[in-house]
Amino acid sequence: MMRVSLLLGSLVCALTGLAAEPMLDYVYPAGGKPESEFEIEVGGPSLQEVAQAVVSGEGVKTTLLGPVHTVTYSKKGKPVPAAVPNRFRFKVVVEKEAVPGIRSLRVAAASRLSEPVRFEIAALPEVSEAFTNLEVDAVTVLNALPVCLNGRVNGTGADRYRFQAAKGVTLVAFTEARVLPRGASRPALTFTDAAGKPCEVVTVYDETTAPVLVFEVPQHGLYGLEIKSATGAGNEACVYRVKLGELPLVTGFSPMGAKAGEGLNVRLEGCNLAQKRVRLFTGGKNSALCLQTLASGALLLPALRFDLSDEADVDELEPTDGGGNTQVITLPCVVNGELNPAGGRDVFRFNGAAGEVLYVDARADALGSPLKPVVSVRNSRGETVATGAFDTNNTAQAAMQGRDPSVRVTLAEAGAYDVEVSDLQSRKAEGLRYRLRVGPPQPDFRLWMTPASLNIPADGSELATVYLQRIHGFAGEVRVALDYPPLSIACEGGVIAPDATLCKMTVSTDGARFPKTVFGLSLTGVASIGGGVVKRTAVPVDFNHATERIGVQTAGELSAKVSVPAKRVTR
Repeated sequence: MMRVSLLLGSLVCALTGLAAEPMLDYVYPAGGKPESEFEIEVGGPSLQEVAQAVVSGEGVKTTLLGPVHTVTYSKKGKPVPAAVPNRFRFKVVVEKEAVPGIRSLRVAAASRLSEPVRFEIAALPEVSEAFTNLEVDAVTVLNALPVCLNGRVNGTGADRYRFQAAKGVTLVAFTEARVLPRGASRPALTFTDAAGKPCEVVTVYDETTAPVLVFEVPQHGLYGLEIKSATGAGNEACVYRVKLGELPLVTGFSPMGAKAGEGLNVRLEGCNLAQKRVRLFTGGKNSALCLQTLASGALLLPALRFDLSDEADVDELEPTDGGGNTQVITLPCVVNGELNPAGGRDVFRFNGAAGEVLYVDARADALGSPLKPVVSVRNSRGETVATGAFDTNNTAQAAMQGRDPSVRVTLAEAGAYDVEVSDLQSRKAEGLRYRLRVGPPQPDFRLWMTPASLNIPADGSELATVYLQRIHGFAGEVRVALDYPPLSIACEGGVIAPDATLCKMTVSTDGARFPKTVFGLSLTGVASIGGGVVKRTAVPVDFNHATERIGVQTAGELSAKVSVPAKRVTR
């Protein structure tokens, strides 16, 4: 009986191993340049059966080279090669025509597909540590800048890069946040002088997530960049990708948005920029294209966004701190504002009718502003009738939907009302910018889905979760379905009931005809709002629960793979 139990246990373990999705934590190096050929290493906790790597977009090809090997020595000193568990090498060819940008990289076993990690194609010269470099303190001399540094931090030591720099040059060390590995590993960057001491007067952005350093060189000489783990001892998964040189960098801009279709002048902040003011024409552009136009090839702090609205824009008139300095606005409108560093709050006044329903939306965190907004609405007697604040909860919902407040207010009486904008931490600093929309409801919705990689059994189905954000009181039903799926791929479920915020849906195949390779899918949600039909695409996302705050990364596209039924189980 015991023998039968052991055999059954072995069979269950074997079947579980075959069904387990390959867990991909990192790729090293996490990028390359067009017209190049190099090797990468991928790793994760369950990569026993990797057969291929798949990179989104055109112009990048991969070939499996096999598992990573290491060499140990017997008691007699004889070298003994051995495969390293859960780590594989691939040859990567990036074609000349490959468009620079962030890609999704997945690995696949014979029948399973991993969730993606991010992989960058960039035009800068590349410097990468050798795969076998396990030095706790490594030193690399750079002959020229700019350059893209690829490395891994081992133990509690640091990687050190040495280079010559001229007086007056503004150097930028830019951690590419979008390709950081899963988990809690994050790099810490320090500019040093010839003696290895930290340089003074270095401006640091995003220090706790993906640091970006700006350093004006005080005199000619030898300098260094030190990179270590900010979260303890590093290992082979502590991958970084840092762009270093006299690089153009945009750290902010004002205003942070506009009415769609308008032309406006935007003031840029940053360093090494060809121009500090840009004439932006928003007609025919979405938010991403507006941001791309503003950057004009410069690096951007990763959280920065440009906001487009359908309503009139109003510029804040400083100071607007209440009392005799209250700015009157006509609804509906969107105010481009920045907290006065001296006062720390802005106040706007509007007139409303009894029974009128309005929404007050402050957008700051969603646009990359450091402001954590608090909004309060008061009647003519100074009584607070509605309030909302930056969401500090560490939840997947807050990570997906955003942390900025959206406040519903029903006006009890006709008259004047004040809207105050302040900071959750009562800070008084430069650059606390926001976009404040005050007006009637604009019902809408947004969709996300997990997993970002579907593994569909040839004789079954894969379960997916679709998350819904309801905007401005929208409470109706949303139906989610596949857009133009390949032959034999279908979905069931996908109905988000009124007032619900998620649903489960199954994606399946008929088991006879299905794509033999990894293929792309997309899902669209459809709802009736205000007598019209509204469609929104579900964004595939990947949650990272290993950090202090739950993170969400968009995958760019949804990929799927159909498994071939296993005919036998081998150990």
